[in-house]
Amino acid sequence: MSLHTAIDESFLIRLVLVPDRVVLPGVQTMLPTGLLNVFSPLPHAQQPLAAPIQWGAVLCKTYNERSGLGEPFEVGCLFRLSDAQPDYAAPALGITGVQRFKLVSWQPAAAGPFAYVLLKDEPLMQATREADFSAEVSETSLPMLCAQVADQLQTLIGLARKLECFKTCLPAVLPVDDPVALSYLVADTLRGSLVLRQQLLEMPSAQARLIQESQMLVRLNQQLAMRCQIQDAFNPE
Repeated sequence: MSLHTAIDESFLIRLVLVPDRVVLPGVQTMLPTGLLNVFSPLPHAQQPLAAPIQWGAVLCKTYNERSGLGEPFEVGCLFRLSDAQPDYAAPALGITGVQRFKLVSWQPAAAGPFAYVLLKDEPLMQATREADFSAEVSETSLPMLCAQVADQLQTLIGLARKLECFKTCLPAVLPVDDPVALSYLVADTLRGSLVLRQQLLEMPSAQARLIQESQMLVRLNQQLAMRCQIQDAFNPE
């Protein structure tokens, strides 16, 4: 099925699609080995693949269990196996997101959905101001925005640990000098729904993503701070 026309095919990349997943560039996660094996057969032991496989993940607006792929969103993410010598007998394999892509065409085949995609750039700044953002926020310099989001993220983790809401490990040093990496680290840490992760993946720039995440972090930190106050009131030392 084709989504676009009049595209130079020399720029297209053929991928094996893993449907109904949202993978973020630069973020490591685990996928069931059986899931990968369904869409492209893997070796049975710790040995290299007979031929390199290019994988991509894409969220589906609808999902058809019989065909393996329903109507997908247009933006997905390339991913690779994190381990150079993966153990294909393990129940799950580590993967790392590589780069966004834009879906051009796909084949929803039960034997293994595949697609032709165009790699999608990661602009740092927005070319035009988004209507949803105030002038004050939109004109915030990118380094200041990164520092602000990093502080908000560390506050969130501190509050969440106090409340024992969830456990997560952040890098010892947050990538404040890399807006793209920071924006995806925050998107992963927020642990939102698949639809929310997809929305953040599709943001037009790292700046837009960070602004959206900053607004989310403000709300979450306010909610968690209030819960901490209630907890302290009922559990005085």
